Amino acid sequence: MGKSFGQTWWGGQRFGALEHIDYANRIPRGAAYARKGAVKDVTIHDGDLHAQVQGFRPGTYRVIVSIPQFTEAERNRLMGELEKQAVIISKLLNRKLDPALLDIANKLGLQLFPRSWNDLKMACSCPDWAVPCKHIAAVIYKVGQEIDNKPFLVFSLHGVDLLKELAQRGISLDTKTMLSPAGIDELTLPGRKKTAIPEVRFIPDYTELSDRGDVLIGLQPSNPAFYAHGDFQAVYSKCVARCRRYARKLAAGSPSVLSPLRAAAEGIHPCSRIVAVFDAALQLHAAIMNGGENTRTVLQAKELSASLLFLAPDKAGDCHPEVELLHQVLMFAIRLWAAGAVVPQILAMHNGKYGVRWLPAMMDERVAQWMKYLENVLPDGLLSFRENGKERTVRDGATWLVSMFRNHPK
Repeated sequence: MGKSFGQTWWGGQRFGALEHIDYANRIPRGAAYARKGAVKDVTIHDGDLHAQVQGFRPGTYRVIVSIPQFTEAERNRLMGELEKQAVIISKLLNRKLDPALLDIANKLGLQLFPRSWNDLKMACSCPDWAVPCKHIAAVIYKVGQEIDNKPFLVFSLHGVDLLKELAQRGISLDTKTMLSPAGIDELTLPGRKKTAIPEVRFIPDYTELSDRGDVLIGLQPSNPAFYAHGDFQAVYSKCVARCRRYARKLAAGSPSVLSPLRAAAEGIHPCSRIVAVFDAALQLHAAIMNGGENTRTVLQAKELSASLLFLAPDKAGDCHPEVELLHQVLMFAIRLWAAGAVVPQILAMHNGKYGVRWLPAMMDERVAQWMKYLENVLPDGLLSFRENGKERTVRDGATWLVSMFRNHPK
């Protein structure tokens, strides 16, 4: 096998068609062609690989490699098994193929990788009589290299758009949001809007919320640039599992977790209004204006969460719309944690440090719909960001609002 090709087990599988073939040293020469960049303009169309390969003589040769396509029934069988395997999906979304995937395909009678060169239909416009010639071999080596970096190609070559198929089953993802630090300036706008009053209620149906914990944990890298203290994914997994257990107890109203919180709860007057502000350290400060008593109380995140948590559900509808909305968003955030439907976002702060906020898992189609609805009903001015004495309006207020309860009361 050519050096620097097929470095992963799935990339190496693609070269199975070339094993035990040696027409006058054409296979090694094909690897050399691929290594020096002779393969040009590789495209995939309906299972056919099309490429131009620069030969020894001036000009290029046209190469076509045809790969059997999965039928709709075969594709549905494969995806039906795949969506049951959270670990495999998480590795796929993190650009890794789990060897168990090959076992699943074999069990279903599907051939993800060629077992011999006879499984492929190959043609080249060069005058060489051998199939595969060195130009065809070069293309297959090049594709194997691409598969090393983009394992989704394993599926694309058989006519399966994996991300599209997963999205149709309610699993989609934007990894950039999770793994790339976002600047505060990207998430806020200068100035602050005047506070408005919510006009529509936000009451999600939690029976439609799917468990996404295993998939999302697998998406986290083991050694990200921002963490230099060991295996980040292992530490992250333990923390998330602990928070999920706690959130489930909160959602169930367990006395063991509610009792310690009661001391932090402040009574909220039915006429009270709330304005929330994040500071430069991403700490929340909520000002409660008690209209009936004409007083103002400032609460931190834990105190606000506890106060909203102990707001009786049958009384929430009698409160000011802002208070009712925050109560519903707190319950929504707790349910997201319980289902593992949260992901961390790294924020690059102006002081050179990094912060973390927890985002709803938008890969879940239902969560994405709820967040879009919340953004539409969210009133202006309910929350803002303050740094160096200046307040800024937050972009995507629904995300900020849900992340406000990222550290649900403990």
